[in-house]
Amino acid sequence: MNNSQYPIEFANKLIGNKKPNTHYAVFIDYSGDEHIEELNAPTISQAEEIAMTIYTPDDMEFVSFIDEYVSDRIYTLNNTLQSLQAVVEVV
Repeated sequence: MNNSQYPIEFANKLIGNKKPNTHYAVFIDYSGDEHIEELNAPTISQAEEIAMTIYTPDDMEFVSFIDEYVSDRIYTLNNTLQSLQAVVEVV
C-alpha cells in the first residue's frame, strides 16, 4: 500500500478536499510527531480499518480523521483562550 503523506500543517488545506473515496487520517509516532495520510476506500469504515492496520502500535498510532482532528484542536484552543481570558480578568 502506497499512501500519500502530508505534514500536519497541511490539515487546513486537506480538510476541504472532497476527492471521491479519499479519506485523510492523522497518525502520531512515539515521539509525538504527527502526519496525515491519504487513504483510498469507498467508506469511512473501510478507511478506518486501513488506518488501524497500516502501522504497528510500536511505530505509529491512528489518531482520527482530519475533520475530527481539526475540530478537536479548535475546541482545545477555545478552552485555552477562555482560561487565559479568565486569568487576565482576575489580574
